[in-house]
Amino acid sequence: KAVTHRYFEFGITSLIVANVAAMMLETHDQDPCIAVAIVWANFVFAILFTIEATVKIFAFGFRWYFLDRFNMFDFFVVVVVDASVGLAFINQPLTCSPDLDSSSTVDVYG
Repeated sequence: KAVTHRYFEFGITSLIVANVAAMMLETHDQDPCIAVAIVWANFVFAILFTIEATVKIFAFGFRWYFLDRFNMFDFFVVVVVDASVGLAFINQPLTCSPDLDSSSTVDVYG
């Protein structure tokens, strides 16, 4: 099965490392454009990890997927990350303009 292939596992591990690196970029009092870029990066990672979990569920079957404790943990993390990214999209602006001062934001629909 493709989901147990070493290249698949290497790809997922590489995504995890990249996600951790992106999370390390977050700082207090950072530029609003960097904050928006991090939100979008987290969104992309969340989509990719959700796809990974979904593909594994289809490959192993629902029952067999959840018999593995690592898969249970992975699924829990995916759900929490998806909820976190969803809240970030609700609570933060999704665009920025470097021409505006740091207290100004541009609405996505504006």
